[in-house]
Amino acid sequence: MEPLQKELLQRLLELCDRDLYQPLSNAYLTLTSYVDRLLQIDVQELVTARATSTAMFQVPAIFDTIAQQGDALQRQVYVTLRGLDRSMQAMARCADSPSKLAGRGRTWLTLADKVQEMEEIATRLADQPDWKGEASEAHLAVLPKQIEALGNLESMARSAAESVIVVGAMQSDVFDAAGALLHECIVRLKGHVSSAPAAYYSATTSCLTALAATEAAMGRILTGEGSWRATADEIALGLSDGAAAGQTWPKAVSGSATTGKGKDKSETTWQTSVSAGGITVTTGGGFPVVEPEPVVEPEA
Repeated sequence: MEPLQKELLQRLLELCDRDLYQPLSNAYLTLTSYVDRLLQIDVQELVTARATSTAMFQVPAIFDTIAQQGDALQRQVYVTLRGLDRSMQAMARCADSPSKLAGRGRTWLTLADKVQEMEEIATRLADQPDWKGEASEAHLAVLPKQIEALGNLESMARSAAESVIVVGAMQSDVFDAAGALLHECIVRLKGHVSSAPAAYYSATTSCLTALAATEAAMGRILTGEGSWRATADEIALGLSDGAAAGQTWPKAVSGSATTGKGKDKSETTWQTSVSAGGITVTTGGGFPVVEPEPVVEPEA
C-alpha cells in the first residue's frame, strides 16, 4: 500500500489540530437565539394588531384562529430545533476526537520512524564484504528475513498512523460542514421581511422551512451506510465550500469494511484503507444516527 505524501499527511494533521467544533457550537447558539427572536417578533405583531383599530381585524374569532395557527407553527419550529439539538449533542461527544486521533497518529509515526532506523541499521549490517566465516554466514542467513519483517512493521505503523489521522480530519471536516450549514441558515433568516398585516407569522414559517432544510442536510452529513469514499486531497481541502451549495459528502456506497486479509470488520466503529490514490473509511457508528421528527403542518 503506497503511503501518503508527507506534505498531504501534514495538511491532514493540521486539520485535526484545528478546533472546528467550537465555531460550530457558537453558530448553533447564534441560530437558536435568532430563531427565538423571530418567533417573538411574530407574536408581538399579532398583539399589536389586536390593539389597533382596524375594522377587518376587530373580530376576535379571526385573531383567535391566527393565534392558534401561529402557535402550531411555532411548536413545529421547536420540534425541528430539538432534532438539530440531538445532532449537536452527537457531535459534542466527538468534539475532542480529531485532536486525540492526531496525537495517536503522531505516536504511530514516531514508532514507524524508529522501526525505519532499525531497518536501515540491519541493511547496513547485511553489507559486510570483509566479514567471513561461519558466524558471518549464519548472520547473513537470517538477516534478510529480519529486514523484511522490520519493513512490514514500519508499513503497518505508517498505515495505522494514516488511518487514525484521516478519520480525525474527516471528523473535523464534518464539524466545518455542519457549521457552514448553520451559517447559511442564519443568513437566510436574516433576509426575511415581515409580511404583516397581509399575513402573520411569516417569520415563523420561514424559520420552519429553513430549519427543516438544515436538519435534513445535517442528517446527510452525519449519517450513512456502507463505506465513505473520498481522496485524501478532498479530505484535506475540507467541506465548507461545498456544504453551503448543498453538496452531500461523504457519499455512502454499498460494501462492508475488511482488513487486508479479508476478515470482516464491519462491527468496528472506524475501519480505514488509505493510499495515495484514495481513502475508504467504513463506519459502524462514528456518529449516532439522528432520525428527524416528522413535521406536521397545522390545519388551515
